Amino acid sequence: MESTEYVCIGRIGKPFQVRGKVRVVPMTDFPERFRETREVYLSRADGKRTLCRVEDAEVSDQRIVLKLGQVDSREEAAALRGQFVEIPRNEVMPLEEDSYYIYDLLGCEVVAEDKGRLGTVKEVITRTGNDILVVNGRPEGKEVLIPVIGDVVKKVDIKNQRIDIVLLKGLL
Repeated sequence: MESTEYVCIGRIGKPFQVRGKVRVVPMTDFPERFRETREVYLSRADGKRTLCRVEDAEVSDQRIVLKLGQVDSREEAAALRGQFVEIPRNEVMPLEEDSYYIYDLLGCEVVAEDKGRLGTVKEVITRTGNDILVVNGRPEGKEVLIPVIGDVVKKVDIKNQRIDIVLLKGLL
């Protein structure tokens, strides 16, 4: 499988206690999913992935702790620190209507009602108030920042990789 077929849901932190458990920093809006997940992939910085069985998962408001198969000591758990916890893309949690995963927006063409094609989404900046699309736009290479708000984003078509927007005065 290619790397784009996996989605990161966490990052391994410090060991927890002495029996090979690891703390996980969640990178998902659905941390409860760890209770149901039976297998995860651990991804290293060099891109190598290892399939691991999840033997136990403790999920609370304060922390996520996993016991992974074949990890039985504090030293083995410490060696995993910094690795990403991933799942196959087809196992992501379903979203509500008009909600999208960030990876679905990346690469989408952004088209303004009165200006035509502005470019493609290269990054999504998440903020408390609203997200911001970073569009690699025209003139070539110039970044355009588009707020993800109802007055601007009119239609998101993931299937056709297109986002239709209306430019507010002063946005460009």
